[in-house]
Amino acid sequence: MMKRQMKILFAGLGMLAFSALSAQAGEPIKDPYTPRVNGAPITLMKDNMVTQALGGRLMDLDLWVGEFVKYDDNIFNTKTNKESNKVMSTAAGFLMQAEQKDVWQLRMEGQIHRNDYLDNSKYSGFEGYFHSKGSVDFSPALSARLTANYDNYYDNMRNVEDIYAMHQFTVGTGVSVKPTPFFGVDVDYAYFGQRRDVSMLEYQDYDEHTVSLRPAFALSPNTVIYTKFDAGQAKPKINHYNTSQSYAGLVGVAWTYRDTAKVIAEAGYKYMHFDDNGTIKDTSKSKSSMTGHLRAEYGFTPDWTTGFDIAYAPAYGAVTSNSSDSNYIERLTSGLFLTYSPGEGRFKFEATPYFSHNAPSENVNYKEYGLGLGVSYVVTDWFNVNAGYRYSVTDYADQSSYDRNQITLGAALTF
Repeated sequence: MMKRQMKILFAGLGMLAFSALSAQAGEPIKDPYTPRVNGAPITLMKDNMVTQALGGRLMDLDLWVGEFVKYDDNIFNTKTNKESNKVMSTAAGFLMQAEQKDVWQLRMEGQIHRNDYLDNSKYSGFEGYFHSKGSVDFSPALSARLTANYDNYYDNMRNVEDIYAMHQFTVGTGVSVKPTPFFGVDVDYAYFGQRRDVSMLEYQDYDEHTVSLRPAFALSPNTVIYTKFDAGQAKPKINHYNTSQSYAGLVGVAWTYRDTAKVIAEAGYKYMHFDDNGTIKDTSKSKSSMTGHLRAEYGFTPDWTTGFDIAYAPAYGAVTSNSSDSNYIERLTSGLFLTYSPGEGRFKFEATPYFSHNAPSENVNYKEYGLGLGVSYVVTDWFNVNAGYRYSVTDYADQSSYDRNQITLGAALTF
C-alpha cells in the first residue's frame, strides 16, 4: 500500500538540483543505488564509474542475485483472524550507468523477484521494476532529458482475502534552457498510468498527463530559487471516478552546503475541477487547497546521515490502493531516515519511521504509520548478508484498523 508515494519520500535528496541550473552531463552520475528485497538492503562495494580508454566515456555495470525469506503476520490486512505466511523470494537486479563527458549520460536499473508463499502457493508471483533516465547536452545552454519507468508489485485490499498485482508506468521528457549561468527554464511533460490485473479493480485504473514550466534563478552556487506551474488531467479507465483537470503553482528554494547538508522548501496552491462523468458524486465541481513540501538531509559525521521529508497536497482519488470512494483526497506524507555506515561501508544500518494521512471529502479517511529497519553486512566484496523489519499500522475512521509485522532475512552475491 502507498508504495508510489513512499518511493518518492525516501528516494534521497540527490534530485534536489534543478535541471536548468544543475550539473552538466559530463559530471559523474552520483545517484545512490541500494537495492532492497522486502525491506532488506543490499550493499554493492564498488566505485561508481570505470573509465574506458576511448573518447572519455565512462561506464559502470553492477549485478546482484540473492535468496530471501520473509515472515508476514497479516498478509490480508485484517483486524481480526489474521493469516500469516512465509515467503521465499529469489531476486536479481542490475545497475548500468554510462556517460560521455559534456555530451550525454544514461542510467538504467532493474530488479525482479519471484515470491513463493510457502503456506498457500496461489498467492505466489513475480514483482519487479525497470527505471531508466538519460540526458543529452546540445550546448552549455541547451539540454534534453527522458525518463521511462515500470513498476509491478502486489498489494492487498483491506479485509479481502486475496493479493492483486499493480502495474504502474511513468514516461517523462523535457528540455532545459540556460541563457545565463544564473537563470534557466525547464519545460517538462509527464505521463503516469496505473493498471490492475482483475476486472473487479478496474475502477483504480487511470491515466494522468502533466505539463510543467519551471523558471529558476541561482542566487549563489549553493542557493536556487524557483517557481513552478503545472497543468494536468487525470482520466479513469471506467466511469467510477470523475475525470479531473488540475492547475498548480508554487515557489521554492533549494540550498546545499558542500556535501553535508541539503534543503528544499516549497509552498503553493492547487486547483482541481471535476467533470460529471463518473458514478462518485461526493465532490463539488471544484476543489482547491494549499500545498507544501519540506525536505532536508544532513550528514553530521562521515558515518551518520539523517533527514526528513514532509509534503501536503490534494490528489486524485484513484491514486490510493485502498478503494477510496472519493474523487478528491488531501494527502499528508512524512518520514524520517537515519543511516549508519562506518569506514569502508561494509556495514550498513538504516531506520525509516513514517506517517501518512489520506483525508478525502467522504467515506475513506485513514492514517498509516510505521517503522522500517534494514541491516546489511558485506562479508566479502561479492557476498553480503541482509535483514529487514517493517511494522505498520493502518487506522481507518470506520474502525477497521489493522497492524502488520514483516521480517526478512537473506543473502546476496554481487558482481
